[in-house]
Amino acid sequence: MSSPSVADSLAPPPPRLLDLVRDVAGQRFGQDGPGERCAHWTLRLVLFHDKRHPRDLTPGDVGRFLEHVAHTEKDPLARLDEAHAAFTFLYHDVLGLDVGVLPMPEPPRLLDRLRRACRATASTRPAPRTATPNGPNA
Repeated sequence: MSSPSVADSLAPPPPRLLDLVRDVAGQRFGQDGPGERCAHWTLRLVLFHDKRHPRDLTPGDVGRFLEHVAHTEKDPLARLDEAHAAFTFLYHDVLGLDVGVLPMPEPPRLLDRLRRACRATASTRPAPRTATPNGPNA
């Protein structure tokens, strides 16, 4: 048996997942807030799936967690948007995996579904035309 070389013992260990999420988010966004939110949602995803690494999870597994969020959070619409953005960032920017489009479940409450529909309509609606101050013949 050979013993590990001195160079191997001095090499720093690779960054842990949550530290990596915070680092990449800090580089991308230039502040700590988004990195902490992404790390928070990543930790919740990992714990929900019995400490499995996100690269071992399928989009369906992420969808099951998002369903759980939709049914357990007080403000499911905001939390779903936040978690979905964090997982999209995690898979595309941190892990560099192409998992396609992550599923987005419907919020359980009717009011939240209406809010989501209004947001979608507002984002696709053209900007309103403004009238000229002196009328059409100015």
